[in-house]
Amino acid sequence: MLSRSMETKPNLLTLVCEKYKCPPEAFESTMLRRSVSPLAWPVVRLMVRHHREVYEFDLELIRELKNATSFAEASRIISSHCSMPQKRRAIKLLLLARVSKRRLKSIAREVFAVTTA
Repeated sequence: MLSRSMETKPNLLTLVCEKYKCPPEAFESTMLRRSVSPLAWPVVRLMVRHHREVYEFDLELIRELKNATSFAEASRIISSHCSMPQKRRAIKLLLLARVSKRRLKSIAREVFAVTTA
């Protein structure tokens, strides 16, 4: 797993991989899975596998979050990303298979709370 140095603040990638016991290469899929409704996950997984472009906007957000070193920074990234126009939003809403920004913030809040405790 990823080791943390005492001198540098851990980023979201490190903390998520530690918490969910996933390799860094699985960060995107782990965050994507945890940011959608469990009921929608099979649809999302299928869409990402066959029509990845539908979720590219969301995956871009998840990639931007990797280097966040605090909940405040992650929250800012999520909020600024949400203000951008979304492509293919209608299909995700129709399928009830959208990425929840609230869930992303909740994950960030949870993993960064461990570093301040």
